[in-house]
Order: sequence, then C-alpha cells, then structure tokens
Amino acid sequence: MTRQAVATIAQPDLPTIDLYFCAADNRRQAQIAIDAGIRYGAQLPGRVHQPIEFADQNWRRPRRAEYIEALRTHKPQLCTVLDWEREEQLSEVLGWAEDAAAIVDTVIIIPKVWNGIRMIPTAIGGKSIRLGIPCGPHQHTAPPFFEFGRRPVHVLGGQPHRQMAIAHYLNVVSVDCSVTAYMAREKCAFWTYKRERGAKSRWWAQLQEVGLGDYGKDAMYEALTRSCANVVCGWQLFLAGTLQPLKIRGRYR
Repeated sequence: MTRQAVATIAQPDLPTIDLYFCAADNRRQAQIAIDAGIRYGAQLPGRVHQPIEFADQNWRRPRRAEYIEALRTHKPQLCTVLDWEREEQLSEVLGWAEDAAAIVDTVIIIPKVWNGIRMIPTAIGGKSIRLGIPCGPHQHTAPPFFEFGRRPVHVLGGQPHRQMAIAHYLNVVSVDCSVTAYMAREKCAFWTYKRERGAKSRWWAQLQEVGLGDYGKDAMYEALTRSCANVVCGWQLFLAGTLQPLKIRGRYR
C-alpha cells in the first residue's frame, strides 16, 4: 500500500492522524514503512538513509548541542525535545523548544509533571507545540488525561490498539509506530486489527501460528510489512468509527 493509496482511502470529513516510524539505521525497514504510507523518522544524532520528517532525542542521554545540530542538518517537520520530568526543569525544556522551533514546524514537549500542562505554551518561536504522551511501560509517567484537554497530542511508543485507546480520549494527531519493528524482530509477529485464525494473541500474530512460517531470513521483514499495512488500515477504520478501541481504566482518564 503506497502513501498515495492511503491518501485515497482517507475521507475528507474524517480527522487524520500522522503515522511515524523511527528506523534510522535500518534502510530496509525504513523503506517498508514508507511504502506502506508511514512517515520516516529517526532518533538523532544518528545515521539516516532518507530525508526524515520526525526526529526524536534520546531521553535517557540528552545531548542538546548535538541534537540541535542534527536538526539543522536533517530539517524534520517535527521533533521532540527534553522530557519535562521535574518542575524546576521547565525553563530548560522551553530553551530546548525555542532552539528547535528555529528549525522545525512543530515541537513536541513531553510533560511528566502533574498539574504542569497549563504552564506549557501552545506555541514558541512562532511554531506550534504538540504535547507528547508515552504509551506502554512508561505511560504511568504522564499526567492524567484531563490535563491534556483538547490540545494536540503525539503518542510515543506503544502498541497500535493501545494508542487508539488513548486517541479515544485525547486529541491525538500523530503516533509512533516503531513497536512493529520490535515485534517483527523479536517474535516474527505482525499487528492485526482483526483476529487471525491460529494466533494466540488478539492483536499480534506470529507468522508460524498462521501458516506463514516459510519466509526464512526474510521472516522479520514479512512480519513488518504486514504490520505496517495493517496499522495504516487499522487507523483508518478507527477514525471511521468501525474499529472499537480498548477501554482505559484508572487515573489516566
């Protein structure tokens, strides 16, 4: 499925969500995602094989100068900046954002301070700010959903069906699809929006489980190809209201 095909499927009266795939150092994975209509991104600084539209910084080892220089080199449309993990960090986070705003169109700030979103501006340096929310193991670090209001949100990581659950409550405008590469590499599994006969999981099917275990060394890429096509289609179905998301319980709502 090409990007043009995805654009054709989309209906003008429905909201849209941008899908991103970070595969900086794997040329073949990047091409699979691009061919499916998913936008290419990378963690910077790092090696890339094609022009990138999204950049992510290493939140565990932030390197501001190197990151901003890499942004100048690659000029993505949007990027993350330093995670806001402690209240006293806000000025530093906004400093990162101001540097990035001189290069990109949209800056993603990832709030992890409760009652702090109200202190994050909607724009900086004439560029829009999008809020980031982790999905999966790190979702507990995010503030409750009600703090986000209707501000535009980017979902970081996580499985597609769990991202859709977040999108049921928040104004999600973009998501990271990179978990598909992990599942393809580790389990030769692909994400599916409809249960595959023989698969043990509702949302993930291993190639061998569904009678597709004869791809040899290309098994990982076959699984990724199927995942990417299904993710694109799954989001279209979700936006059309025909794919129901999981229910989220607890303090995140």
